[in-house]
Amino acid sequence: MPLLPIKADKRIVIIHDVNHIALSNTLSLIKRIYAQFVIYSALQLSDKIITVSEFSKKEIQKYFPAFTRHIYTIPLGVDKNQFHLFSEMEQNRILIKYNLPDYYILYVGNVKPHKNLQVLIKAFALLKKEEKFKNYKLVIVGKKEGFITGDNNISNLIDALHIFPDIIFTGFVAQPDLPILYAQAKLFVFPSLYEGFGLPPLEAMACGCPVIAANAASLPEIYKDAALFFNPDDALELNNTMMKLLYNVELRQHMIEKGLQLAAEHNWDKTAETLLNIINL
Repeated sequence: MPLLPIKADKRIVIIHDVNHIALSNTLSLIKRIYAQFVIYSALQLSDKIITVSEFSKKEIQKYFPAFTRHIYTIPLGVDKNQFHLFSEMEQNRILIKYNLPDYYILYVGNVKPHKNLQVLIKAFALLKKEEKFKNYKLVIVGKKEGFITGDNNISNLIDALHIFPDIIFTGFVAQPDLPILYAQAKLFVFPSLYEGFGLPPLEAMACGCPVIAANAASLPEIYKDAALFFNPDDALELNNTMMKLLYNVELRQHMIEKGLQLAAEHNWDKTAETLLNIINL
């Protein structure tokens, strides 16, 4: 939000989350002070405040109690022109392009500590001990250089668990290819501890991929019964949930259908219409 005067009668701010405040113990003192100042200024200078979930709304009110006036909530959407079901021919083309196996579990996102990737990797290591899943890989879409980040040293964990050959780091994936990676995956797992909304699971659902998500932050609110949830601190529970979904064909199909229904309810036209109504209030 501009701190200096601007030529506008009204200002509206959209704050997706306040993770820099809620997870401030992961930041340096300078970054914590900066985040506090920026968000506080945005709230103070805005005529209307918008966020993307009831969870984020409560978090804003919790950490900035001076701003108890009404905060509008607008759920995010998914682009149906990009994220949808794909033909087997299209899926095979992407498998070849990225040298991916037929059977893989997918994660999309960065590797900041709150994304909780270590629990996913530990759960995947347990899954690999089952003979039925020996040929499965874990595909991680995100910048490769981000996987060695101090306390969140993903690389060391992978080495310690002896599963490096079974984990594929794609690096950057072109936007037109990402939906097909979702569609081809057997599971999409989102273990994040803190999300204002958490868009990747919705994208996965729109592409017909069943989703497992952490029972944390906004995720249960957004994904309701369209995802299977697990304790984000428990790698064994995540492993059991993955096996349950991979073994049970009927449950897998049920979750795919529930996911498609939920994704159909979230579209950018609806989000834009709601935003316009708030602007015009």
